[in-house]
Amino acid sequence: MDDTGPATSPVTIHRDGKVAIIHLDDGKANALGHAAIAALLAAFDEVEASDADAVVLAGRPGRFSAGFDLKVMQAGPDEARRMLSAGVDLFLRSYLFGRPVVAACTGHAIAAGSILLMSTDLRIGAAGDLSLIHFLRCRRSIPWTSHCPSPPTPTTTAHPTGRPPRVI
Repeated sequence: MDDTGPATSPVTIHRDGKVAIIHLDDGKANALGHAAIAALLAAFDEVEASDADAVVLAGRPGRFSAGFDLKVMQAGPDEARRMLSAGVDLFLRSYLFGRPVVAACTGHAIAAGSILLMSTDLRIGAAGDLSLIHFLRCRRSIPWTSHCPSPPTPTTTAHPTGRPPRVI
């Protein structure tokens, strides 16, 4: 299933010195559809190949991300699986990225948008109310997903790149 959306990519990259800024703006709710996820993964690849020392991941004003594209998720179980798999790839790409990834939470981060937010090293939020799923109670590093169906144990929360585990 192809996303219906803008003809141009919802993702742009620009630089501020040695910091690469990945900006997600689909002009709407910043839903994570196939095109947005592919564009974000490609942006991480481009930044990885560059000399950037860090990454900022930002949404558009008022919307970090509304999460998975519900039209795709409701298209049937095969499409939902494909969407979830692509989303997990994106969460892990951010979480395991070899340079610091800072989320500039420019607004609401809902469902999978909040998982993307929490798969970064540092989150800076805009002033105001934000909609997040509640991971605070679990006090675990994320992500744990369908690839890893149970939450990590304290012995498995160390980051593979040697960074200390994130306790949220």
